Amino acid sequence: MCFYESQMCFYESPARGRDYISNRNKRKVISLLNNIHRIAERQYLKGDYSATVELIDLERAINKAELTEKQRTALLLVYVEDMDQAEAARKMGVSQQAVSTYISNAVRKVAREL
Repeated sequence: MCFYESQMCFYESPARGRDYISNRNKRKVISLLNNIHRIAERQYLKGDYSATVELIDLERAINKAELTEKQRTALLLVYVEDMDQAEAARKMGVSQQAVSTYISNAVRKVAREL
């Protein structure tokens, strides 16, 4: 269940209690994923230290987020291999809606770790 109050989203789950996830963190995760190739280019071609830090922070958050294999695969196919969700769904053998759900849940988990 989600309640919106200012910039915070409150998720209640029996296993974890109340998790406070900033909408700003979720937007940041989506932005980093959408720009992952540009950030990597800044890191490798221009020697941009801040790009290195951004990629390390994202990788650390993804690793700490305890993503399921399907969530991790959906992120990889859509954001790293540049597939659209329909292509990723065909490759994974699931529906496009399932891929969308995997990505949404993954972003929420990763945002918790930033």
